Amino acid sequence: MGPWSVRNEKNPFAPGMSFEKLREMVSRGKISRTTIVRGPSTRQFWSLACNTPGVATLLGECHHCHAPVDPGAYLCAACGVVLSCSTDRQHLGLGPVKLLPGEAPAHEVASSTMSRAAERPAAPASAAAGAAHHVSTMQPHVAAAPITPAAPEPPTSLRRDRRARAKGQGAVIPVLAFIALAGLIVLVALVTGRAG
Repeated sequence: MGPWSVRNEKNPFAPGMSFEKLREMVSRGKISRTTIVRGPSTRQFWSLACNTPGVATLLGECHHCHAPVDPGAYLCAACGVVLSCSTDRQHLGLGPVKLLPGEAPAHEVASSTMSRAAERPAAPASAAAGAAHHVSTMQPHVAAAPITPAAPEPPTSLRRDRRARAKGQGAVIPVLAFIALAGLIVLVALVTGRAG
């Protein structure tokens, strides 16, 4: 199992595979230029193998300019793009996880958007702290925010009532604008009627 997937309509829910398994499938001819794959180098979006960094190289071409390249090459001689990709089996190549406003207190939302370099401790003081540091850096895409107990979710009926009130408040502004416009028209009609 791993972060790479090959589109297969006969078995659409097959688990992912490692890059080594993908390399083996290319060498056996199971993956061609037009095979649809996804993985860390495509940020888990489906892509043709000939356009996928790392996989196109295994097929003998550059994913950027499609010039012929050696499968072991690091850079494309034609366009200079880096051909290699990550073979890490733990991370899917997705962007960092960041909290959204309303999911946590404001200071936690702000700290989840900071860079990981600013959050890492300088040096662990003991072996236990070193082990904790190692565990915390194993997943660099997860924000290191303090864990606080979540507020209990309001009942569904209460959430519906809140939404209905919010919609009702949004309808008040157009009604007030209509009343003000009607009053202005009546006032203009009265003023022009007296003048005439």
